Amino acid sequence: MSQKLNWFHLLSILLLMSMSQIGQAASVDDSLKLKLRLTTAKARVTTVIDGLTLIVNKADTINLSAIYIPWEYPDSQGEYGARAKKYLEDNLTDKFIRIYQVRNNDRALKNALGHDEGYIVREDGLFIQQDMVEKGLAFAYPSQSHNAVADILYAAEAKARIDKVGFWADDQWKIISADNANEAELNRFAIVEGTVKKVASRNNVIYLNFGDNWKDDFTVSMSSDLRRTFAKSNINVMQLGGQTIRARGWMRDYNGAYIEIFDPSQIEVIEISPLPLKEDQ
Repeated sequence: MSQKLNWFHLLSILLLMSMSQIGQAASVDDSLKLKLRLTTAKARVTTVIDGLTLIVNKADTINLSAIYIPWEYPDSQGEYGARAKKYLEDNLTDKFIRIYQVRNNDRALKNALGHDEGYIVREDGLFIQQDMVEKGLAFAYPSQSHNAVADILYAAEAKARIDKVGFWADDQWKIISADNANEAELNRFAIVEGTVKKVASRNNVIYLNFGDNWKDDFTVSMSSDLRRTFAKSNINVMQLGGQTIRARGWMRDYNGAYIEIFDPSQIEVIEISPLPLKEDQ
């Protein structure tokens, strides 16, 4: 009788675990189906090329969209890429996955190398990009073509920052204060946070200035065409003066440290100011 009860208890646990995994998978897929389209219901990962690239079914090459792994050296991702590759090998080799892609943008289905762009969900419901960002193995890096899951990836990144894992355990990759951006390393991916002091528009370009002198302070720029896209998220970009924001992208020198953005998803509005807002330079 006791042995039967033990077996019954074990089967109950296994059933609950299975139901939990099914529930997790359904939850992830339900969320992604609202934002993306399922293009491959089942594929087997046969090879991991690097920290962002897979081969499925011994044929198709898939690039993991909307995340970024910096290069540790000019000609190599070094340890950064190695640990991401190991993660993919440990979690995906010979595993079945589902592949999601963007909707209504055929040009975004492949990258410049001709590889398929994809969002990867393991058969048990693990969303790979989300998990990599949450473990600090990659940064969230949405773009004009790949912004549908920015909210999911930013939430994962916030957790990684709190837990100080992966990149977030290394001061080199911490969020840079706009006040100190000119002292930071340039010509690299960066996340910069600060309060916008002034918004200016000139020659169809909008400039967010974070200092008193636009000639040497940290600046974020964007095409004025993005105003409409920002408006869809109820953000008036010309009224960001006084707001604390976080911008990410490639930081270079152009009258001081400078990031050009190509999609509103590259900016997070951190704090809404109740102060009167100005549009003049």
